[in-house]
Amino acid sequence: MDEGEGKAPSKIERRIPVYINYNANENFNVWAEAKFCAGGTPEFKGEKFHDDSGSQFAVGARYTF
Repeated sequence: MDEGEGKAPSKIERRIPVYINYNANENFNVWAEAKFCAGGTPEFKGEKFHDDSGSQFAVGARYTF
């Protein structure tokens, strides 16, 4: 496919996922997860990519009655 036919160039994104889960007891669960940014494609076929998401983190807890 030639340039200009509506197909966007592909972007390579590199992330390192980490997931931790802890069951304190049968009713209580705690978890944490992270996606660490490990670089990516800043430019491909003349197109510049800007990804400001960076590393992402989340934590959670659940109590089941």
